[in-house]
Amino acid sequence: MANTIETNNINTLPANQVDHATHAVSTNVIRESIKRYNMITSVINKKIEILKGIEIYRSKFYFEVPLNKDNTIGLSYDYDFRDTPPKIFEISYYDIRGDNFILITNSYKIGN
Repeated sequence: MANTIETNNINTLPANQVDHATHAVSTNVIRESIKRYNMITSVINKKIEILKGIEIYRSKFYFEVPLNKDNTIGLSYDYDFRDTPPKIFEISYYDIRGDNFILITNSYKIGN
């Protein structure tokens, strides 16, 4: 059986591909025989790993995007999830290789 990647996220499909009455979703299938298959499999797999790690609580969220295989360098995204002032969106770069820990954070106030 040939390898395929199937995506069926109802939130990312155009409106004409979703039957909102039955919530039936058109499935996009990318077959291994397509030349670009190998180019996009790593991107899709990375997206799947990121989506698995998202923590959501009410209107708050937190997730990380590792930039290397051992997850010692990466980005984290935090909206009102930790003990920060309310309605703060933070993007952080972290590097925990070796003995030094580097953390660079930018914070953005959302709303009033």
